[in-house]
Amino acid sequence: MGSEQFLLTYEDALAAITAGETDWNTLTQRVGRNDLPGILIEIAWSMTDDDLAEAMRETWVSAESPENALGRDEWIDLFDEVGYRHNSIRAEPPSEIVLWRGGITPDRMAWTADRALAEWFRDRYPNGKLWTVTAPASSLLAFYDGVRTGDGSGQGESEYVINPEGLQYHLLPQATPADAEATR
Repeated sequence: MGSEQFLLTYEDALAAITAGETDWNTLTQRVGRNDLPGILIEIAWSMTDDDLAEAMRETWVSAESPENALGRDEWIDLFDEVGYRHNSIRAEPPSEIVLWRGGITPDRMAWTADRALAEWFRDRYPNGKLWTVTAPASSLLAFYDGVRTGDGSGQGESEYVINPEGLQYHLLPQATPADAEATR
């Protein structure tokens, strides 16, 4: 595909894949961020583990609700394929870690070690809640930091991707305005 031809839509990318294109950058440079999971699953088979890990990080941190775009089993299969990663670098996971999640349901794959960030996500949703869990290494799939800065510097959001199957979540009580006043 010539560099002067840009793929602007998911349909353009699928047509290019059908024609034999498997280069991640060519297929994704202009498509919307929520189209990345669909493209990833179509070409994952053609990528080295390191290239796949880099594409997975880009997809996971860019797409809004990546677990809605691909099923949990598909994500877990991809993460199992590349092994635990810190950003896109193979690493050893911590033996266990206390994680937080703010949102509507705890049974999801995106968690953080930053309670304040989880509280921000809780407050983003009407009736949002805050959970905590102690996740063992066997549940940890990846750790992404520098999320939303694009530079992997550790600045910005940090996120653990976990397999939530079998974990025991703990719902934390919602703070009241009186609680907030008492901490001033």
